[in-house]
Amino acid sequence: MLISDFYLTTNKIMLRETLATQYRWTDENGNKVAEFKIWDWWDGVNVSDFEIYEKYRGKRLSYQLLDYSVNKCGARNIAVNKTNFIAKHIYEKYGFKIIEQDDNINYMTYVG
Repeated sequence: MLISDFYLTTNKIMLRETLATQYRWTDENGNKVAEFKIWDWWDGVNVSDFEIYEKYRGKRLSYQLLDYSVNKCGARNIAVNKTNFIAKHIYEKYGFKIIEQDDNINYMTYVG
């Protein structure tokens, strides 16, 4: 399964007071497949709200979406809840490393 098999839409949205672009993929029936948001901050381009919807989990889309966010959108930073072990593992395997953390969140940057 390839992310390019799905339909991509982008929308400008606000994350609190920060302008972001939402990338959303849907299937031929209009069902959500995956999405994330890209936004600029003082520390560079960030990706957030990275989600693959349940029906499409386990289909090897995570790395394709990370490729898209890093290579096409320029994302370098991502945050993940410390209890989300699967996402943390995927991000680390892809090339993100923890650079900071607080009680609940691991802040990661892409090192390749």
